[in-house]
Amino acid sequence: MGTSVIIKKLFTFFVAISFMTFIAGGESDRPDLRATEEEGSILLEWDHTGDGVTGYRIYRGLTEDSRYLYTELDDHEGRSYRDEEVEVGRTYRYWITAIQGDAESRCSETAYATKQGRNVPTEPTDVKAYPNDSSVTIRWDLPEDDGNRDIRNYKLYRAEEGEDFVELHSLGTVYQYRDNSVQNGIRYRYRVSARNVVGWGAESESNEVYPSADVEHPDRPTDLLAYPGSEHVELIWGDPEYDGGSSVYNYRVYKNGDLIATVDDNHYRDHHPAGSNTYYVSAVNAAGEGHPSMEKTTESHGRPYSDLSITYEARDGSIRISWESEGSFIVYRGHCDEVLVPHEVVNDSGYTDNDAEYGRRYYYRVAALEDDHIVAYSDIIGATATEVVEVEEDGHLSSTMIKILLVMLAIGAASASVFTFYFIKGPKGPDI
Repeated sequence: MGTSVIIKKLFTFFVAISFMTFIAGGESDRPDLRATEEEGSILLEWDHTGDGVTGYRIYRGLTEDSRYLYTELDDHEGRSYRDEEVEVGRTYRYWITAIQGDAESRCSETAYATKQGRNVPTEPTDVKAYPNDSSVTIRWDLPEDDGNRDIRNYKLYRAEEGEDFVELHSLGTVYQYRDNSVQNGIRYRYRVSARNVVGWGAESESNEVYPSADVEHPDRPTDLLAYPGSEHVELIWGDPEYDGGSSVYNYRVYKNGDLIATVDDNHYRDHHPAGSNTYYVSAVNAAGEGHPSMEKTTESHGRPYSDLSITYEARDGSIRISWESEGSFIVYRGHCDEVLVPHEVVNDSGYTDNDAEYGRRYYYRVAALEDDHIVAYSDIIGATATEVVEVEEDGHLSSTMIKILLVMLAIGAASASVFTFYFIKGPKGPDI
C-alpha cells in the first residue's frame, strides 16, 4: 500500500472521528432554546456549552411536523434572535442546532410562542380535488391557525382551463364538497378560504383535475406487512397496482373488522394490540373505497425489547447504516430525532440510503424482526451525507502534512475516547 494511500485513509478517518464526535454529542451539545412574545415580535434566546461552534441554524414551523430551515446565524452574532415575521394569534414553534464546519448538532427541544391578539385564519390545508364521472370531489383540512377565533365558513372557488377563478359556493364548517356542475374532458382547479369573526383568510389551491367517465374504484393495497411488538403493531403496505384513474387520497385501516384509522401514508402503528388481531387495509379515491387488502393476523409477544447496536458511514450522496445481526429489519428514518417513520424493510446486515441529500441531516433507528415480531430496537443515530476529501497520490509527504497529521492524531485519540464513551454509555434516543 502506497504512503499516500495510507495518508488518505488516516486523513479520512480522523476527519470522520472529529465530525462524529460533534454531531454525536450528548445534551451538552444540544442548545437550550427559549421563545417569548415581546413587543409584537418573538424573541429567541439560547444557551450552549459546546466548543468550536461556528454558527447556528434556526428552524420554524406552525406544527411539529412542518418545520423548515428559517435562518442561519454566525456565532459572532450572539445567542439571541428576534423574529419580526409573525402574525397575530399564531403559535410558532422553533428549534435550533449548532454548526461546527459541516457538522450539525441535535435539534433543541421545541420552544413555543404566540403573538397576542386576533387575526384572520390562515389558508385551509391539504386541499385536494378528485375527478369522477361528471363530478369532482374537493376535500380540505382545518387551517393551521384559526386566528384565535372559531372558523365559521369556508368559501369555494373554481377555475376552468385557461380562465380566472370565480366564487362557486359559500359553505358552512364542512371539509369536502362534491361539484356536480362540471363536464367531462375539461380541466378544473379549485381554491378554498376560511372565515372567522375577524374576516376571510388566504386561499389555498388544489391540484388540477380532469373529470372522466373512466374513473373506477382502486385495486386493493399490496404487500400488507404486520409486525407486532410488546407494546404496538407496525403496519406497512404498498400502493394499489391500479388507482382507478383517480389519485388515492387516503387509506382505511381495519382491525378485527372494525375501522380504526384513516391515514394518508402507507403505514400505521396500532398502540392497542392486546391479544390476537386481524388487520386489513383499503384504498379510497374519488370513486370510493376499493377492495380490502389481504388480511394479516398477529399476536403481541409481550416480551421486553432487546438492544440492537448500529453504526453508520456517511459519504457523498449516501449514508450506510450497519449492524452485526442477521435476519429481517425495519429501518426508520426522519429529519428530526423525535419523528421517525418506517422507511425500508431489509433482509441484510445493513442498509444504504441513496436518497440522502448532501449537507442534510437524517436520523435513523432499526428494529429487528424475529418470526415477523419486533424483538429489538436500536438507539437513534444522526448522520449527514458529507464529501470525502481526496489526497493526491504523489508518494511524498511535506513537512506541513506531517505536522497536520500529528495534530490530527492527538485530536483523534481524544475524540475517539469521547465518541466511544458516548455510544457505549450514552443515553438512549427518545421513543418514536
